[in-house]
Amino acid sequence: MSQFLPTWGIPASRTKVYDYLSEMRLPKKYVDKCQTDSRQTHHDYFIFWSFIPIATGFHDRGLTTRSLEKGSAVEGERFRHDFKFCVDDYLYYIELQLSDLAQTRWRQKIRQYVRYYRKIKRPFRVLFVLDQHGSMTYVRSHARAVLKEEGHSELNLFLFTNLGELRKADNPAVQRIWWSVHGGPKERISLLES
Repeated sequence: MSQFLPTWGIPASRTKVYDYLSEMRLPKKYVDKCQTDSRQTHHDYFIFWSFIPIATGFHDRGLTTRSLEKGSAVEGERFRHDFKFCVDDYLYYIELQLSDLAQTRWRQKIRQYVRYYRKIKRPFRVLFVLDQHGSMTYVRSHARAVLKEEGHSELNLFLFTNLGELRKADNPAVQRIWWSVHGGPKERISLLES
């Protein structure tokens, strides 16, 4: 949190964040829930670990992230995103994949977002972050196939990177670390270009 707050113009050290939370005198129900939810999963850790440098990168370019949501149901749909945020009026979703997904699960996850796009008719991006061992070629080919099956071959909803690329990037919003569904295996773009 202390890394993210400066993107909203609130510089705060980790100590200040803890001091602030203790001074808030939150209701007992809320404090109890925080204590039971305090065991962060490996997946949740990497969701925030992925989001914070992206938010910082946008902030460095004068853009603010807002409307943050973790693990909520996608509006009017039967699936949940891992993380959602907006930059200005543009909507982004982050999907983190730490383990291998079978072909059918990849297709299902991608198809849900294509159908959601068809429903809302508003552009957005889904940022897939794979572990080091995830096959970018494999995942991108499934995304292309689903887009074709759904009649949206030209759509560019999905961008892909891996944890290693994200970790090395000084500014993951600006640097070309993202593969689109379209383009060659060496062609990468930045989030600001997409």
